[in-house]
Amino acid sequence: MTISRLDLGVMTVRIPQALQQRSTKGDYIVVISYEGKDRRTVNYLRAIYFDYPEWTPCRVGLMPATWIKYRKSLEEIVLAHPALFPDYRRGNVNFDFPSFPNPLYELGRHVDCWGTVWENRERGLDSYPVAYPLDDWAKLAAYTPPDPMREAAFGPRDWESEAARLREAKAAGKL
Repeated sequence: MTISRLDLGVMTVRIPQALQQRSTKGDYIVVISYEGKDRRTVNYLRAIYFDYPEWTPCRVGLMPATWIKYRKSLEEIVLAHPALFPDYRRGNVNFDFPSFPNPLYELGRHVDCWGTVWENRERGLDSYPVAYPLDDWAKLAAYTPPDPMREAAFGPRDWESEAARLREAKAAGKL
């Protein structure tokens, strides 16, 4: 197997030939192939590689509290800007948010897998940290960090769901 070297200034990365692809200008190696990827993914990869992307990738996130307050008015703004919200379709968001994918948007206190205590005083806004497992250096010797193979930020890691999500993304030409 042929291996090329990619000099990044501070380090040199060895890239197996099977992973190599030339940039659109042919002047350097692209590690993740553009082949089979959708247009947005290719553009994102081109931006990462400084390979002349069509546009500057960006992502706009709206907090649940914003949706809760502005509801259909916000939806109309989002629908009017498909370049910023390309995957959004009318009705994608339940404005009442019966549940959140992240507990930090829920009222109350929450403890993450690192032992940090987060507090939320307004449903739909982000929480803020209020207590830390290493608030004293003396606690460092006894501290055990979470096992990333078993624990996600707020509960057990669901590898089956992760694998399904990755299969769906790959089938759609995404990363």
